[in-house]
Amino acid sequence: MPSNQAPERLLGVTTAIQRMLRRRVRDSFGDHALSGGQAELLNLVEQQPGASVGEVAAELRLAPNTVSATVTRLVDAGLLERERDPLDGRGVRLAVTDDGRERVQRRQSRRMELVGSALAGLAATDRVAIAAALPALERLVDAIGEAPR
Repeated sequence: MPSNQAPERLLGVTTAIQRMLRRRVRDSFGDHALSGGQAELLNLVEQQPGASVGEVAAELRLAPNTVSATVTRLVDAGLLERERDPLDGRGVRLAVTDDGRERVQRRQSRRMELVGSALAGLAATDRVAIAAALPALERLVDAIGEAPR
């Protein structure tokens, strides 16, 4: 494959994988399915309990108003809590609820199950090729993250 086609094919394949996972997870959980953005936000707050909306926005590289809207939806759904900052009464800190934690775990388990099952259905040579490509793909993620804006 000519190297100028690699970026397009890679983006096409990774986008298709994510799209299929979203559809299959949504089919599994129906109206209770978390979006990728909601799950990412919940995962981050789980890893950094007490983070502020601004800190979450900076970490996810999203606009604070976008994160705030997602936080509101997650709070309304009972998956996230806003707590007053004990050091600054005007500030708010975020915490994942037990329901939120359970929903993220169920979503992640389902995604792992889907990918694991699909991989198991491939030929051994395909599984080896995919496993061999993972370190290079991880380096690609780092390179994209470090690229000038």
